[in-house]
Formats: sequence, structure tokens, C-alpha cells
Amino acid sequence: MRLECYRKIKRTDAFEQVIKNIKKYVSANPSCEDSVQLKYILVKGLNDNLEELKKFFDVVRETKVKKVFLDVDHNNFRSNSKEVPDYWYDLFEYFLAQKDVNAEIHDLCRQILEKKQIF
Repeated sequence: MRLECYRKIKRTDAFEQVIKNIKKYVSANPSCEDSVQLKYILVKGLNDNLEELKKFFDVVRETKVKKVFLDVDHNNFRSNSKEVPDYWYDLFEYFLAQKDVNAEIHDLCRQILEKKQIF
């Protein structure tokens, strides 16, 4: 995720400050790999694409974060049809394939994958 997408989702221009703060937290506890964790929340039509997900992992690597989670925007997902776009499975697969970080998926993503019998 980069500034433009961050601004659309968070409605603020604090992206650079957030990155600085993450780097500070990580450097303050270098022996505690899980002390800082990031979550990528898929928001349909905003950041649910491979380009944004790759940018997220660029940030993860830049900040040296070692634990990340994937989730979906629960409000949007539950209020609209619960149909999962086929391309989301590619995003789940890409997310879990990142071997240099501890990448996990949250419950709703896990349920989606179990229904498709992928996980």
C-alpha cells in the first residue's frame, strides 16, 4: 500500500509518519520479531489487487516487520453479497507465499478458503 491508497482508506495524509513510527517500533525491539505486526485488509475496489498487495509487502520489507495478517473488510463483505471474487484467491495465495515473513490469514479469510477447499 502506498500513499494514494492509504489516503483513500484512512482519509488522512499520515502515511509517511506511520512508516516512520513503524520503523521506530521495530528498531526499538529488534530481538522481538513479533513485537510489531501489520494487517492488510482487503477493501473491495480499493486495494484488492496484486499491485497494492505487492506494495504492502514492499512496506513490510522496508520496515523490517516480520509478522503480517490478511483480512477482509468485514462490514463491506457482510453487507454486500458474500460472494468472493475469483481473483481474491490469487491474492490469498500470493500473501501466504511470502516466505520471508510470518504471513497468516484471519478467520473470515480462512473460512472463505475452507469453503473453496483450498486451505
